[in-house]
Amino acid sequence: MDVYDDAIRYYCPTRYKGQIMIVKAVEDDRNPETWSHLARKGAKIHIIPGNHQNILREPYAGAWLEKLKFQLLGYVANS
Repeated sequence: MDVYDDAIRYYCPTRYKGQIMIVKAVEDDRNPETWSHLARKGAKIHIIPGNHQNILREPYAGAWLEKLKFQLLGYVANS
């Protein structure tokens, strides 16, 4: 958790020229739209099962992986 605390404290994001992908756990009450202002083309939000702590663990990791794979394949196809 110290790594996350340091990231929050010291990281200063800059605006990205494209679109960002946000994967949000259905049990997470935070608003993913708060990141949209950092991307000129907005954010594509994907909702998956689980919560903030378990979305990278099975059985939830598969849903996260499918969203990421779909996004990456679309990026490669459009490059």
